[in-house]
Amino acid sequence: MDNSEQYIARRPTYESLANSIKDLLSHIAKSIKIEVHAIEGRAKTVDSFLEKTTRSGKSYKNAIEEITDLCGLRVILYYQEDVQKLSNELRAQFVIDETKSSDKRKELRLDQFGYISVHLVGKIDESRSKLVEWSQYKGLNFEIQVRTVLQHAWASISHALDYKSIVATPDQFRRQLSRIAGLLELSDEQFSELRAKKSSLEIEVQSSISNNDFNVTINAVSLVQYLESSKSASAVGSAVRNARLVVTGIHGSEHLSFLCERLDIKSLVKLDEILIAFVEKADVYFHRFASLCKSGDQPQSNIIGDLEHWCAVAVIASVVKNQESEVSNLSKEIGWDNSYMTKAILANA
Repeated sequence: MDNSEQYIARRPTYESLANSIKDLLSHIAKSIKIEVHAIEGRAKTVDSFLEKTTRSGKSYKNAIEEITDLCGLRVILYYQEDVQKLSNELRAQFVIDETKSSDKRKELRLDQFGYISVHLVGKIDESRSKLVEWSQYKGLNFEIQVRTVLQHAWASISHALDYKSIVATPDQFRRQLSRIAGLLELSDEQFSELRAKKSSLEIEVQSSISNNDFNVTINAVSLVQYLESSKSASAVGSAVRNARLVVTGIHGSEHLSFLCERLDIKSLVKLDEILIAFVEKADVYFHRFASLCKSGDQPQSNIIGDLEHWCAVAVIASVVKNQESEVSNLSKEIGWDNSYMTKAILANA
């Protein structure tokens, strides 16, 4: 059997390996709390294999063993520090061949632009290969590329333009491409810096709330921390559950943030005062609200929202008056039905 016949016979195994590694990469990233934008995996096409093995200047004794990206995967992340964190974890999870792996971030000269990514060539380790579901992949190479969204954008667009290297790029375009590459690299750094600042702000707000200091300006970060830590918000959630309504995990603070701005609630002090007063009647209110919302045979448990949503309902019940124009405008702005907003107000009557 020649190289191409061997690969055609074994390609389904490489395709299966790509799918298995893809699922495993998702679990690995989740285990170390890395948010993933996308994971891609594939087995090299037969045409691509033939092109590589017949390319001028290339000679393979055993192409199946020597070509390391017959199974290729790509993990696209949001932050450059996560690229390093995940790469380190992959080195712990797999047997990585460092002689065939590369870090393109360290290979470019200061005056070069180009494709930045971490490439890891590896195999599954001995312990994993003993598992029934992994045994068929023992000894097979795979290549994992790890990069940020912006690094992926650069690689994709430069590939589409066919400007993969400085050598292949016309002189008149090099300066412009260098500037674009520099902007993308700077943007990656700025996003990481913003993430670090957000984390610092979260810690600061969390500390204030734990010390019962609510003199904090309302914004997306402070509201999420308040919802996660506040006794008043927690009491609202308990009342919602008592009424057989559903409280899901916190997905953000968009509605509550908008309401606070619209209703001139500028600090957590004011918001907490509103919720403290509301909590005294919260059980009665949410039973009444659930009854108003119930439609035909629809169970009350089908009325679902996260804690942010229910605190927004509490604020509306406490502050908004049942005036048609006010209800209509606010419903439209927040993205709720007029009838739902009206019921939120009437339940407090």
